[in-house]
Amino acid sequence: MKLKIRIYILILLSMIATDSFAILPIASETQIPKIDSIITILRNKEYDSTGKKILKSAQALMGSGRDDYYAKDSTANLRVNIENFTPMTFINTVIALAKSAENNNQGIVTFEENLQKFSCRRGENEDFSSLMWHASDWIADNGYRGNIEEFTERVQGNRSTTKSLDYLTRHRDDFEVLKNNEIYDKVRMTEMGFRTHKIPYLPKQYISNKEFLEDVRDGDILVLVRNSDGTDIFEIGIVEKENNNLNYIHYDAKKGEVVAETGGLKKYLNLISKYVTGFRWLRVND
Repeated sequence: MKLKIRIYILILLSMIATDSFAILPIASETQIPKIDSIITILRNKEYDSTGKKILKSAQALMGSGRDDYYAKDSTANLRVNIENFTPMTFINTVIALAKSAENNNQGIVTFEENLQKFSCRRGENEDFSSLMWHASDWIADNGYRGNIEEFTERVQGNRSTTKSLDYLTRHRDDFEVLKNNEIYDKVRMTEMGFRTHKIPYLPKQYISNKEFLEDVRDGDILVLVRNSDGTDIFEIGIVEKENNNLNYIHYDAKKGEVVAETGGLKKYLNLISKYVTGFRWLRVND
């Protein structure tokens, strides 16, 4: 009953704020205790920065599995799920958890708001086409809105590659929601904007650069740039500094779960070298 009342209130507030019928994703009663528990931990004084909160959030979600919802559901609207992920939903979830623990935010409601804020283009949740699946789309939109900062092009020796980001439209049959012609057309128009798109990156060997290792922080985000066309993400994950080593927590699509590359990011990059061009370096703003 309490959940139904909360849904009605959020619908009304969303309609008033946006003058539309787009609503926040709602956490189920079974997920609320885990979300509240993580947020409570993140409010501990030792997690005194957004980056530290993001890292702890990622650690709390280790072992979570694969989410096939966005491929198999006929609507595939943004939803709350802290048990199963895709690469992008994992990143958006850990950020939303971290941001919801700041100041005197209202826990679960703030989490839902932040999940939408970081997941959806312009922060507006209309339908599947609002979700940002390509890193370049996500970085450009959240960067423009002041949510994140990218350092890649500020680093001497950065490079760029050009590719077309059209994975969704080229794999229409893999997504049940794209059988809807209206949604498919909106997704296609978005991806057309990323044809021959310039993507900055740092060479893989820069992961051992002394200045980089000094400047990178716990909770920073590294996007490992795929070297084939269609999409720009091979992996996207969270950095943990440990002595002179960088661990990397991410959703591993091959393994189907959230894992930590504790053997070091340099070693991991060597293992996947033939699939990756380089990496992009990002930080969520406090």
